[in-house]
Amino acid sequence: MYSFLIISLLYGIAAAQQTIDGQGSCSCSGALGIDFQWGGVEAKLDDIIASIGAQALDPEWQLVFKAVSGIAPTDSTDQERIDPYYVWSRDEPLNENVPAARQLDTTFQGHYKSSFALNWERRNIKEVKVAYMDSTGTELMTMVFDAEGSDRDNWFTKDRVLSSPYDDMISEPHPHIFSTVGDTNHNRRFFINRSYGGCGVDAGWAIVVGKNPPPCSWEHPSTAKPTFLYSNKRTVITWSNVGDVGQADLFAIFVRTKSRYR
Repeated sequence: MYSFLIISLLYGIAAAQQTIDGQGSCSCSGALGIDFQWGGVEAKLDDIIASIGAQALDPEWQLVFKAVSGIAPTDSTDQERIDPYYVWSRDEPLNENVPAARQLDTTFQGHYKSSFALNWERRNIKEVKVAYMDSTGTELMTMVFDAEGSDRDNWFTKDRVLSSPYDDMISEPHPHIFSTVGDTNHNRRFFINRSYGGCGVDAGWAIVVGKNPPPCSWEHPSTAKPTFLYSNKRTVITWSNVGDVGQADLFAIFVRTKSRYR
């Protein structure tokens, strides 16, 4: 493990583009997509370790966030467990030093967020992948977004979609909601919705339900929260049509940095 850290550190430094001032300070952008700020011999090793840890599961896509369904019972008021967006939006990691939390399964009953997701604008992130997964980490539905020039929230928009399983999502002229924050009144997060019209006719493509209990029956196929729902067709669905709704055990966010295209 330590040799891997050292090799990765040397690789990042060797590939850095350096700007040195008269004081001997250095501002470097390394191959891992990490910014170093040196005053003498100081470097942000925590950033390097966060990047290496995020890359450990997949050499191409780095896991930066994972939410687990059903970990908050109906009477829970713990926002950290109920609402994945609450975790995503905060300026701090979660369970980063718990190896089981980084595994793509449901063994660890808690959410995970890497510190690599912090300071988003300086991470040189090129693309983001959102994955709805089963309890073994098998991808059930994925979407990829262009993240160049984005912040931690605005990469999740219709204009940035690079790929999705849905034939009609991009052509929809005016989706009702398409954002990470979603519908704040009902904690419908990472929400891609076409229209409201009452619980029986609400229609959309994907949602993370983070409210206990939610207002519509289609939002709680299971009583514990959060719940991750998506269209299992190639088109928009009416959420109340249970047979058209897929349900995932995991909701994960991965990033790919510009350095991987060199």
